[in-house]
Amino acid sequence: DTLALHDPLVIAWLIDQSLVTLKPYRVDVETDVQFTTGKTVVDVHGVTKLPPNANVGVELDAPRFITLMTRLLQSYDRPPEAGAR
Repeated sequence: DTLALHDPLVIAWLIDQSLVTLKPYRVDVETDVQFTTGKTVVDVHGVTKLPPNANVGVELDAPRFITLMTRLLQSYDRPPEAGAR
């Protein structure tokens, strides 16, 4: 089992972009098929022959991500440093 933490991962990536390996892919939202309408579709095999339009996270340095998130969450328990706003 895994736990998807999309929003925290985006924030972690904004702090440290080396946490995630990105690859360019074609990404579209399906709008005209009965069973997948509204689904995000990533063309990982180049089937559509369309150019990439997004960078997609394909690999995560999970230990570093967990360390960063733990440090950030624990910072809420500490009193503010002198002079900090």
